[in-house]
Amino acid sequence: MAVLLLITSVVFAVVALIAEYRALKKKKRLTITSFFLLVFVFTYGILPLLVVFLYLFEGFSISTSNYSFDYSEKGLFYTWIWQIFSIFSYVIVKKAAKHKETLKSATYGDAGLKIETTALEYTVIICLVAGIISLYLWSRAYGGIIELIKVGSAVRSRLSRVVNDLAFFKHIAKSVLTISYASLILVKQGKHKLFNAVIFLISFSFSILYLLANDGRMSIAFYFLVIGLIMMRIFEIRAISRKKKIGITLLLVTAVVFILNLDSITYYIKFGVWGSEQQGTLLHSLLNELAFIMISGQKALQHAASFKMLIIDDILCGLFAWFPTSIKPVETINIWNYNTELATIGFWGQFPCDFLSTSLYDLSFLGPFLFPLFWGKILSKIEKMPKNGSIVKIICYYALFTPLIRAVDYCLLYDFVLGMFPLALFLIVYAVLRRILIGRGGHLSTIGSN
Repeated sequence: MAVLLLITSVVFAVVALIAEYRALKKKKRLTITSFFLLVFVFTYGILPLLVVFLYLFEGFSISTSNYSFDYSEKGLFYTWIWQIFSIFSYVIVKKAAKHKETLKSATYGDAGLKIETTALEYTVIICLVAGIISLYLWSRAYGGIIELIKVGSAVRSRLSRVVNDLAFFKHIAKSVLTISYASLILVKQGKHKLFNAVIFLISFSFSILYLLANDGRMSIAFYFLVIGLIMMRIFEIRAISRKKKIGITLLLVTAVVFILNLDSITYYIKFGVWGSEQQGTLLHSLLNELAFIMISGQKALQHAASFKMLIIDDILCGLFAWFPTSIKPVETINIWNYNTELATIGFWGQFPCDFLSTSLYDLSFLGPFLFPLFWGKILSKIEKMPKNGSIVKIICYYALFTPLIRAVDYCLLYDFVLGMFPLALFLIVYAVLRRILIGRGGHLSTIGSN
């Protein structure tokens, strides 16, 4: 069974990577959909390939005192079926995400553009101040942001003994990331380039502090990726020449090395000394960190066989994601908590689910077909946003990048909706300011004027 799984993984990974390379060559630009599909191929093609290859040829196995991957014939059979479902899901997402390229973007008159840029520049100021204050309030219970960075891993894993009554401010503090995207875009398309550049540098600095405090390896990597994509847009880098292909390849290799060493890097930033060497290779460390994906796949298939669908719980959990636990009107099953009970023993925190596993929990064996169809349509709609001509929609496009790409490996409607909170706050503030500007004929005291 292990050999069959290895062969299937190789075939899927090679064919899908060729397909994505051709698609990228044809479009000559990097999009949310292209990254979503590349992460999909890594998760369901390359990851199983590496796990099985190392098991067959090195005897390496994923196993801890809290969880382990089932290498028995039955366990590998479940994983093979899980991968077959993933191939169907990949094809459906790819087809559903296709959209017609618009030849001409929608345009706005000078008055409309002035109102939009003015409202945006005031919005970034308000949200940046709110984000910085919230970062302070969130970290105060731990002794400040630097002390929070030192215990970020424990806080994220819910192992910290500190009771933080202001923990909700973490979600508002995350606004600094959205502001860094918005201000960087406004450097190119706003009215006050120097002002927006200063706002970007400030928001970028606080974004780094937030990301280190949150202690998320993937979040840090995706943040820099989004910043890079926005810079490519600013400098209008579209055509992929040979030199650019080499540059992108080197950048990807550097990114992989950075991600693999991120624990040691963040440890050095936090404490000023290099982290101790981990047991095994960096590849083994990466596979252990991503073990939840394939383990969850095995458990989700077993759950799907019972035909118990958790889609209603998932939707309700997502709808009330912004509500404090104490006032939520209904009790729901959190799929990650449910998966933790099935997949682990004595494990603190949550054992998350990937895209395919969540689809199996939600809709049983219909999930791998309906779930990718839904998300593919969402991707199709989102890809049209930057072509609209609206700066706000361009900002939304890049702000949605991380939540959408993250959903391949960390898929939960609650998690996705919670991640939308900073963007929702940004849009609410912008909408209010825009309405005020329209009511005043487009006039407020101009930023940078006397």
